[in-house]
Amino acid sequence: NAKEIKANINLTVAEIILAATYSNKKKIKVNDTDCDLITVNIQGQSNVNVNQEYTWEIVTSDGSSINDVQWDMGDGTTKSGTEITHTYEREGVFDITAETSGGNSDNIEVNVERLPLAIVGPTTVEVGKDNTWNPSGENVENLSGFSWAMGDGTTIQGQEASHSYDSEGTYTITLTSNEGTSTSLDIESSFPNISVNRINGNQQIERGDPFTYTITGNNLSEAEEIRWDMGDGQVLYGREVNHTYTSAAEHTITASVRVADQQVTSATLDIQVAAFDL
Repeated sequence: NAKEIKANINLTVAEIILAATYSNKKKIKVNDTDCDLITVNIQGQSNVNVNQEYTWEIVTSDGSSINDVQWDMGDGTTKSGTEITHTYEREGVFDITAETSGGNSDNIEVNVERLPLAIVGPTTVEVGKDNTWNPSGENVENLSGFSWAMGDGTTIQGQEASHSYDSEGTYTITLTSNEGTSTSLDIESSFPNISVNRINGNQQIERGDPFTYTITGNNLSEAEEIRWDMGDGQVLYGREVNHTYTSAAEHTITASVRVADQQVTSATLDIQVAAFDL
């Protein structure tokens, strides 16, 4: 917050003996930086069927992990955990509230009905990841010949649908049966919340010496590929790379994170390769 802070300098016992009394403090400036407020959101269906198990989870806006989440399901039931399952035994409108130990919270309104046919499954998905949806409803045992239109031109036949989306966007899954019963569910597809904060490594190096470079960031484990352009025509892959430059020059290293063959985020580092002089 651009305020001055004080750092105390601690002395060893030997230093205290040599200098009977010593005290020093130095002020340092904390620069202004853009800082995003971390929020939490409940993900799950808001229109559900009586006597059917559904799943809700809580996620953070920056993709960081959280612990100790308490849930109030609105029907007198409480649960704990980042992901919970619950079955409503009566119709009505219920308010689900989830609160973290840090005081962050979110709530959604859930409408519980006796539906002739419904879809059970996630309403928010990540690009490139398989998810599964199943039919539900009061008469689902008497229905047959399920056909799933996944909203991206894909059609799946069978009791359940497993599918992944290749792009971000809103898709409407439509489920129909041979008996003519139909229902739909809107799906939000997005890239995982991955960010690269920086490339770590020396910026002044010598020609012919091997050097290691790594990246730090959020949710990097969700990346399908981390691609390095070392600036000299060489391309490497992984969270950590080792490289030796053979010519003295200025280079820009670029680390790109990719999901479903699309770049999600990247970072750069300018380096100077010097020739070794005897």
